[in-house]
Amino acid sequence: MTEKDLKIRKQWLALLVIMPILNVAYNGYYFMNDPSMELMPVWYKNTFVSFVIFGSLIFNYLLYRCAYNKPGTKFLSVLLVLTPLALAGGIWGYVSGRVPMPTNPLLWGYTWVANGMAILWFVLNWKMRAINKRLQKLRVLAQ
Repeated sequence: MTEKDLKIRKQWLALLVIMPILNVAYNGYYFMNDPSMELMPVWYKNTFVSFVIFGSLIFNYLLYRCAYNKPGTKFLSVLLVLTPLALAGGIWGYVSGRVPMPTNPLLWGYTWVANGMAILWFVLNWKMRAINKRLQKLRVLAQ
């Protein structure tokens, strides 16, 4: 692997760690501070955030295992399809009015940061997939 490949892999891994932390922080802040959530019982909020944390840990471990530890391409290929769909769905929700625009400046800022990170995630997944394809070819040739 080249220095550039190692740098891309490190960036991908860093983003893999940062994204769920921001997601959990957002969900925690949203559930504790949004006026529409005041009627929800505390146990429901805590249970939901716990499921988000648990789901993020499982998903990220599987992704780490399938794309970083053992350089595979299938999971990354699926993410190359799902990431733009999720981003487009979120934008469509705001444009169509089905999802209310955040009025809190912190949540508004998070929305922009999350969309930017989704675009970066897509680009890094694309590059990571190319690196992993090369690594797979090298392993086949080495055998």
